Amino acid sequence: MSTHLNTRRAIEVLVLAILWSAEGSALAAGKQVPPPVVAITVSLKLDPRLTRSLYMGDRWVSPATYNSLSTQVGKSITVEARAQGIDALGRRRRVNPEWISSDPEMVTVSPPRGSGVTISVRHPGTSSITLKSGETIKKLTLQTVQQGETWRVDIVQEARGHGSTTGQSVRAAAAGRALAATPR
Repeated sequence: MSTHLNTRRAIEVLVLAILWSAEGSALAAGKQVPPPVVAITVSLKLDPRLTRSLYMGDRWVSPATYNSLSTQVGKSITVEARAQGIDALGRRRRVNPEWISSDPEMVTVSPPRGSGVTISVRHPGTSSITLKSGETIKKLTLQTVQQGETWRVDIVQEARGHGSTTGQSVRAAAAGRALAATPR
């Protein structure tokens, strides 16, 4: 009888400990607390002329440097972009970042907030776009040149810092935030 009573008390203590913890109380209330977003990835749409005859549909890529060419005389060059968050566990999460152009006369982003946007470059030069989602920041650098009737825009994604998406930096950021959140 005493073994049964000890087991029952141990289970009761365990249940209370779970309910009193922050995570346990969120789970008990039916809410699951997602891990924080520690990085943002940016994907850019390939020019449909590259894959039109191959029936491949839209292709999105996320290289360190993205290049786009346009031969539209006197017009701006546009690139479609989308952003996703990476949480502390390395999983993709939906984000709604603010896209901020350092030179709105040269580069515009429409809409200015959202996961999917159109980036328009109006004239040659160098500019940057900063994405902000909570405390997470990602920076894109745009270098545009015009040679005759051809425009070329290079979009370079930062490799280090807050917006870095390498596995090692995501794990390091997650470990740092977990340590900071640990009660002492």
